[in-house]
Amino acid sequence: MPFTPHVDKVMGAETRLPYLSGVVITEAPFHLKAASERTLCEVDQYVGRIRTTMYVLG
Repeated sequence: MPFTPHVDKVMGAETRLPYLSGVVITEAPFHLKAASERTLCEVDQYVGRIRTTMYVLG
């Protein structure tokens, strides 16, 4: 499902799913350079998906 990365939200325990947003550390403003990446877990939740990714730094 497409989403908009890095939408500003109020701090707290709420996830970014209601905002149809997520954090992508390989894109601006973070630009993490990873040698490889691996998805560790994916869970469909409400209208989106929660994904945990492991990055190996080179």
